[in-house]
Amino acid sequence: MIQRLYDEGVTQNDVVFNAPGLTVYAARWRYALCAKLDRLSKTGARPYDMSDAVDYLDRLIGKRGRKQAVKKPELRAWADEFKFTVPSDTLIKRLGDEYKKKYGVLG
Repeated sequence: MIQRLYDEGVTQNDVVFNAPGLTVYAARWRYALCAKLDRLSKTGARPYDMSDAVDYLDRLIGKRGRKQAVKKPELRAWADEFKFTVPSDTLIKRLGDEYKKKYGVLG
C-alpha cells in the first residue's frame, strides 16, 4: 500500500518541497481528503481539519477538470480502501456545505 501511495503521489506530481537531491510530493488528494475526514469523525479533530478537507476536495475536483463533483459512494469507497473510518452522511454534508460556502459551487 505504501509503495502504491508513493507512486500515485509522484504521478500526481504536486511538489511540496524541492531541493537538490530531495523532492517531496503531496499525498494523493483522495488519500489526504479521507485522512482529514477520518480525523474529523473522531475525538481530537483539529480546528483546521475541515478547512484542509475543503481545500483537498478542491484540489481533487481541479484534477478532474472542475466538472465532476465527488459523490458520496466515491468518498466511502476511498475511505474503505485506505482503511479509514467511512464518513457519515452528516460529515459529508458538512464538507459539502463548507465547500459551497468557500467556492460557491457543489463539491
